[in-house]
Amino acid sequence: MFKKLFLVLVIAVLISGAAFAQYDHTITVDVMPLWVSLQYFMMNQEQGILQELGIDSSLFGIGFQYENQILPKVSLLGRIAYFGFGMGNSWNEESISARLQYNMNAWQFEGHARFYPGKVFFFDTTLGLSRLGANFSGSIIGEGDDGEKIRINISDNPSRYYIKSGIKLGWKIPIKRVVIEPAIGYDVIVARLGNSFGQQMFSSASSSVYNELDEMFSILEDFAFIGGPRVYLSIGYRF
Repeated sequence: MFKKLFLVLVIAVLISGAAFAQYDHTITVDVMPLWVSLQYFMMNQEQGILQELGIDSSLFGIGFQYENQILPKVSLLGRIAYFGFGMGNSWNEESISARLQYNMNAWQFEGHARFYPGKVFFFDTTLGLSRLGANFSGSIIGEGDDGEKIRINISDNPSRYYIKSGIKLGWKIPIKRVVIEPAIGYDVIVARLGNSFGQQMFSSASSSVYNELDEMFSILEDFAFIGGPRVYLSIGYRF
């Protein structure tokens, strides 16, 4: 009886070992979020308008992802991504001149569960923690009633955390050990943590002062930096 049980266990180990030998690990790198990059590229095609308004800008985004295939059709993933955007604006009038610069950056820390109904196509669900930070700096120079120059320096660094969730549909296309992974998705903010950007920047003012600023930040949060549509194009390596 013991020998038969031992033989069954050995066969089970051999079968499971052969099965799990096909499961792999994958590391991918992607530009994040690609759809914002494309919008930025299209905006830059209108450089004449931007220069006329005195606006200069920059954009950078990248993401790193690790995937562990735990079952034939199921895998778990961890992802870290960074996205930064900066814009500067300057203008000069008869009695006033200004130079303003603001930079925004978002860090994404995500956990994913992925299901493969076939060999290539996948459905992905996401839960993550995000941080959005902003840096405002610059100066405004004008003239007072007595004709003397007045300089006002601007400097603030508010930030906020978010819990987000999302879905993703894509294709994991293997070329030997190289993987190309195009995908589309949509993320939503589940919870906003801490005070809003307007509350942090104008803590001593009434709500009517910072409501307009918060409305602008809500759009950036929901549709660009934290939530909104996503288009991914990743390249990776299986091992």
